[in-house]
Amino acid sequence: MRAVSFIIRMLYSRGRLLSRRYGVIHMNSYEGGQDCDGEFQQFLELHDCASVVAVFENEREEAEGGCLTKDGREHLSGLLEFMDGSSLTTLYFIIAVSAGKNAETEGSPLSFIGEKLPLVRMRTGFGTREQAVAYMKELVTRSGYEKWIDDAVNQIRSDVRTEYSIGIVSGIFRNWSRRVLCNTVYDYRNAVLPVKAKSKNKGCSAYKRLGDMIGLDRVKEIIDRIIAVTVVSKRRKALGLEDEGRSRHMIFTGNPGTAKTTVARLLSEILRDEGILSHGAFVECGRSDLVAKYVGWTAKTVKEMFNRAEGGILFIDEAYSLANDVDRGFGAEAIDTIVQEMENRRERMIVILAGYAGPMKKLLDANAGLSSRIAFHVDFPDYSPDDLEGIMKLMLRERRLDISDTALDKCRGIFRQAVTREDFGNGRFVRNLIEGAELAQAARLRKQYGRRPISKRALIELAAEDFSLPESLNDRGNEGARIGFLG
Repeated sequence: MRAVSFIIRMLYSRGRLLSRRYGVIHMNSYEGGQDCDGEFQQFLELHDCASVVAVFENEREEAEGGCLTKDGREHLSGLLEFMDGSSLTTLYFIIAVSAGKNAETEGSPLSFIGEKLPLVRMRTGFGTREQAVAYMKELVTRSGYEKWIDDAVNQIRSDVRTEYSIGIVSGIFRNWSRRVLCNTVYDYRNAVLPVKAKSKNKGCSAYKRLGDMIGLDRVKEIIDRIIAVTVVSKRRKALGLEDEGRSRHMIFTGNPGTAKTTVARLLSEILRDEGILSHGAFVECGRSDLVAKYVGWTAKTVKEMFNRAEGGILFIDEAYSLANDVDRGFGAEAIDTIVQEMENRRERMIVILAGYAGPMKKLLDANAGLSSRIAFHVDFPDYSPDDLEGIMKLMLRERRLDISDTALDKCRGIFRQAVTREDFGNGRFVRNLIEGAELAQAARLRKQYGRRPISKRALIELAAEDFSLPESLNDRGNEGARIGFLG
């Protein structure tokens, strides 16, 4: 179920689902000879969820009866027809628990289901006891329980199974770790703050990823100077030389989709790797996270946000919105507290204020002490048509998609037209354009092939007819193209 929950959250975050709600139906809860009318009723009640999960317990299906037995398949056929008929409005997951390696042999329950429904199959692999021991050691090491690693490994060696999946080993580890936590006395007198884990992009540092970003040449030049200044300042202190302890706070200005947040996140990793920031935490917030409900509460809320980001970067997006209600006290209290905390913690963290160039000037004018505490101003320009083409090619490569020559020529025309529009969304526009093309491609292939096999080339190549200039180019401009799961 954890994997299903992850897939649902992922699809929802990408706009492919309009709701994260789902219903769960267990298909092994009948005595022999009982039909599946109860399950039909459950499906009728849950079919308008974003997703419905059917869990099949294969190990007990013959012993206990139910919809998966030979006698129950007549009833199950009707249920599967119902699922097939509502597949355009509801996403279904079918989970075969403990099905083993032979879950889909001829005549098996899952083979029967596969004959009725077009399934996208995701299988859990099985490994040996030695592989299970190796994975258990990895889990123990990753969790910081190395002191008890021998005891953890014995949980695998004493188990009666001969084959293990990741889920089985993870379950054994969870039960073991709970016992360790409940039976261990910890001494916190010499506790050490945890170090933030290294980037998951192995072999590719944050600095290299920043350098590889499309366009932003001027931005990367300024960021490089900021890094150089902070590194030199640290080395001066290490040699006992005087250093005025200058502020490192910044303002990022630019339109939406110009990579302000991405650059700020990479900067936190770079300064952590250089030892400038203690752990490189990146905390992103907006006005609603800083301004409390009543006057007098905001200062406490702002300080709590600074506490979370200490040792890293606090990124305040659309910071200019704090100046919208300074006369009523809410925004003024937030700005005054931000200025105070920026000064008090200037050597322990960095604050980045981000937003449109014009409104950000209004924010600086709202408090005389704010602009004096900003050391660097980085302006992010809009992307050019050539930059957008480079971003598109990078995104397509990451998604393992290709594009025909005629489609590329069409996209170049779309980019030239898009950059002249006021609601142009920069990098977000490219993302929306590609996601819209993927949906159009899916509809085209469904109409062209139906249920016949589709070639790999047809699946990965986007055609010219799949691309179109959306009516609205901002971040909400692709709402109408979302897939139609009912929420």
